[in-house]
Amino acid sequence: MVETKALERSKALDLHLLARYISIITTPAIVGSLMLFDTLHRFSPSTEIFLETLAIVFFFSIFLPVFFTLYLLKKERIGNFHIQERRERTVPFSFALVSSTGSLLAIKYLGASPEMTKMLLIFYLMSLGFVAITSWRYKISGHMFIFCSSIFLLISFVDMRYVYLLPLAVPIAWSRVYLREHTRGEILGAIGYSIISFFTFMLLINN
Repeated sequence: MVETKALERSKALDLHLLARYISIITTPAIVGSLMLFDTLHRFSPSTEIFLETLAIVFFFSIFLPVFFTLYLLKKERIGNFHIQERRERTVPFSFALVSSTGSLLAIKYLGASPEMTKMLLIFYLMSLGFVAITSWRYKISGHMFIFCSSIFLLISFVDMRYVYLLPLAVPIAWSRVYLREHTRGEILGAIGYSIISFFTFMLLINN
């Protein structure tokens, strides 16, 4: 009996660690960085332009938002890096959008290709809606939103083979629910919003 309980406790601990690792690896900042890296690499006409654009986009879209979030964490304005509480999300999410605006303007100034500009603009608009929903109405999963949105955009603008990464949504969803960071409804809400907003903004911009 004691051994059985010990084994069950050990198994639960292993699953918790697995869920935690999946959650950390698929943090929106990491997934977003990978999407930006591949997008800029595919669309940049030269290595010099790629490195220049990557540095600017990474600074505005990744570094500044993450740095600001860590600052808020240090000042105890938010509970943790994942910003679980809806009321805590308004300030860091709004800052990320403002900072990303600078990234879009920089890309436009550097003469990025129309397709890349369109792709990043759609992602920006999708993120704008996400911030509005999660800050004022309903807490949906940022992990699932960033992952699904990134895959949809990469499939449409970069390479169809990214469709093979979609099954990775399953362990990401499991990890967020297992860690009790989100409910199943919040996971499904993020997936649903990603799909609806993606097709909506694709149609609006293409027309």
